Amino acid sequence: MEQTYNSLIETTTADYLDGIDMDLIPSPTTIEAELLDIVNREIRIYNMGPEDPNVPANASLKDSNCSEPPWGTN
Repeated sequence: MEQTYNSLIETTTADYLDGIDMDLIPSPTTIEAELLDIVNREIRIYNMGPEDPNVPANASLKDSNCSEPPWGTN
């Protein structure tokens, strides 16, 4: 079954929170910023396919992905 955006956000958030070191809890602002970055990256990967690690960081979004979107192309 295909993952929904809601479940993607839920699992990404749960994984992030599970990984927090309880002896070194980051500030709420840091948690928010990191979680937004991670969730946005996961949504981009969901929509566009995984990023190509060989593409420069300043490449366009289209050029930074190494595969077709999950739904294919026409």
